[in-house]
Amino acid sequence: MADKKRFIDIAKNKVKGFSTTNYVTSPNIWMEINQVMSRDVATISSNETVASAAMLMSEKNISCIVVVENGNVTGILTETDILVKTVVKGKDTRRIKVAEVMSSPVKTAPSDMLVLEAGEFMEVEHIKRLPIMDGDILAGIVTQTDLTRVLTSYGMWRDISEIMSKDVCVIQKDTSVAEAAKVMASRNISSIVVMNDGQVAGILTERDLFKRVVALNKNPQTTKTGDVMSFPVFSVPPNYSVFSASRTMENNNIRRLAVLEDRKLRGIVTQTDIFKAVKDKIQSEEETVLGFMDESKIGFYMTDLNHVVTYVNPAFVRLFEASESNDFLNREFLQERFWIDPEERANFLGGLDKEFIRSKELSLRTCKGKKIYVTVFSSPTTGIGGELNGYQGIVYDITEKKELSAFRRAEEALRESEKKWRLLAENVPDVILSVRKDGRIQFINRAITGFDVNDVIGKTIYEYIPPEHHQKVGEAIERVFLTKKSESYEIGAPGEHGANTVWETRVVPVMVEGRVEVVNLISTDITERMEFQERQAKLLNRVQKINRELNDFARIVSHDLKEPLRTIKIAAKWISDDCKDVLDEKGKEHLELLSNQVTRMYDLIDNVLKYSRAGHLKNQKEWIDLKVLMPQIISMVSVPEHIEITIDDELPVIEFERTQIAQVFQNLLSNAIKYIDKPSGHIRIGCLAEEDNWKFSVADNGCGIDKENFEKIFQIYQTLGSGDGFRSTGIGLTLVKKIIETYGGAIWVESQPGRGCTFFFTLPKQDNQLENARLETSAAC
Repeated sequence: MADKKRFIDIAKNKVKGFSTTNYVTSPNIWMEINQVMSRDVATISSNETVASAAMLMSEKNISCIVVVENGNVTGILTETDILVKTVVKGKDTRRIKVAEVMSSPVKTAPSDMLVLEAGEFMEVEHIKRLPIMDGDILAGIVTQTDLTRVLTSYGMWRDISEIMSKDVCVIQKDTSVAEAAKVMASRNISSIVVMNDGQVAGILTERDLFKRVVALNKNPQTTKTGDVMSFPVFSVPPNYSVFSASRTMENNNIRRLAVLEDRKLRGIVTQTDIFKAVKDKIQSEEETVLGFMDESKIGFYMTDLNHVVTYVNPAFVRLFEASESNDFLNREFLQERFWIDPEERANFLGGLDKEFIRSKELSLRTCKGKKIYVTVFSSPTTGIGGELNGYQGIVYDITEKKELSAFRRAEEALRESEKKWRLLAENVPDVILSVRKDGRIQFINRAITGFDVNDVIGKTIYEYIPPEHHQKVGEAIERVFLTKKSESYEIGAPGEHGANTVWETRVVPVMVEGRVEVVNLISTDITERMEFQERQAKLLNRVQKINRELNDFARIVSHDLKEPLRTIKIAAKWISDDCKDVLDEKGKEHLELLSNQVTRMYDLIDNVLKYSRAGHLKNQKEWIDLKVLMPQIISMVSVPEHIEITIDDELPVIEFERTQIAQVFQNLLSNAIKYIDKPSGHIRIGCLAEEDNWKFSVADNGCGIDKENFEKIFQIYQTLGSGDGFRSTGIGLTLVKKIIETYGGAIWVESQPGRGCTFFFTLPKQDNQLENARLETSAAC
């Protein structure tokens, strides 16, 4: 990402009179952390001893080691961990495992985190070392030293007296190492100044304790501070610059400096002090820069080397009449749609690659097609190493050179627009009022019944609505002013239908510079609609009552018709049994014919009753797993031994009335069985998932159907089996068709005589979590 600081210089130069000699190049402080991290990371197992870890850290001259198990980062072991958890407590590092003293869980960061973000993260978490991960892989480690080196390259010219610690902890030269370590641990400091006869004799750091005591297995109780301290002490005067102090630390590989004035100790400045001061300064300047760019009326932009946009400010977005910055980010700079002449774009971008600074006047289009004239000032940006890493610039709107003519055109357009709006408002059937927060009317498009328009302006809306509705209307208006969102309400108020006129009102906010100026109350007379809905409801109740009466009638008729048929059938059975010895073959045939016709009539009445009920049970729908139900349906159908029924596809879960879906498949299966004329019969049940429907099929290898009968078979009392030995009521397929269509599906047949037939029907899909879960489970298996 390009250095944003330079934008202030460009903008200021533009205001004062732009000059190509005024460009300022600054280091890139927005680099990613992978550019500064150490990639050679020392690692150790948590089962190793602390002494082994200390030896490795001493050999490599590092202050921490990453703990890794099976390729995963499980902790981090620092000099502070070893000192505080072993030396201070008097434990033997040769007997202590790394797992007992390491810091865990360990804080990590992705490799694309920005340096400044990493610094903020480390300060908040109170850590000085941060393992860097590339996905699940340890890619490197960044320390406070690494970040300080990068950030101070930005430049920091304050005196160290402004940032040094004045409350300095000191000890005497003959103090034991163990006592010094306890002081450092209790005060949570990484170093302590060693004094001798009132003069600074040296400085004792965690690194000194680690390398000269722990790593060498010395006894901290008997070892004196003066034997292991760093000496001579690197010191600087109070007026030393922060930048120079940082360079002194880096050149001498130290992390702290004593601040002396007239050989007296005034304070101590650490790498942490410098890091925080530099970071705070950079953040402050960045906020200033971003604030300037966001508030500026000049358009700013940044791109990478491929001219892909990485930043635009709000003024840039407004200039091109875009909705948001995302309309430009991660896209090529000013795509072809913004150019009146596409060839001019190629020439402009080509010139950026050749010239250090480029100034060009361009004619462009906005997102809405408006033509604008701009001057673009652009220059390349460089990284901390001086390498080219992108481009930045400003886009200055010069369209306002034609401001006067544009204003006159806008003024004329405004008058024309207002004229059209008023004409429209005055001719719509709705009543439109503009109301302030206190309820006073500022505009009304037409007269309210009984009142003149001029009499209404300036009055409160509450004067024209019944008192019982004042609270509802007032609260609605107040909410819209507060939330800036529209809402609706219904009330009864005087109108063309008298005092009982029903009004539906939408309260719509009118925004001016981000705040609600007024609200528009758009009231529609819905009295006739409400009366129509009431009439519909009454009609629906009557239809439902008639349907109930028809169902009751069907049940009564069914019972009354079935009873005499049952008596006839029983009487025929008695005659057949009692007179079988005296009846000749002709008489027996007549009795059998009588019995068969009674059974057929019985089935016919039963199917008529089912047909009358079809479509009236949708309120009893439930989720049905056809995979479970289908075997039950097949078991209820009398399947001859020479016929086999198979299920070819996975059956879904559907929302249906259980009895009716069973009737559909029972009728289709029974119909297929009835018309199979082969020695070996086969019926296949299938289902395919379409975009919006389930497509079911029941196929057989029976006698088939002529094409001219495809529609006839679905008509009530129509059969194709007369005289062929097939018995049918002619209602089964009609019943199936009615059930399927009631649920929004369709049914049809495909067949050729002698080759069997296939009945297809569809049912709309439903949002069924059980079905989705079952499909996901099947896919996982």
